[in-house]
Amino acid sequence: MGPYKATQEDLDIRMWCFRNSISVVPVQVKYGKRQWYVEISVNGKINMSPQAYSHLDIWNKVLEFRKYYYNKYAK
Repeated sequence: MGPYKATQEDLDIRMWCFRNSISVVPVQVKYGKRQWYVEISVNGKINMSPQAYSHLDIWNKVLEFRKYYYNKYAK
């Protein structure tokens, strides 16, 4: 996967998701292929992104989904 340097905000959001049973992780499309889906689990219900992302975009997408759920439920 491409490089990724987490900010403190990224780490705080990741911990909030963890504490609230929300998991957002990359899942490789196929061994040896440099594309990933985003797997999202909310309280045990698992969904996969319809689109695969390149090694350059995957961490940005994971963060985007984490922020979405943080903004939706952290109120």
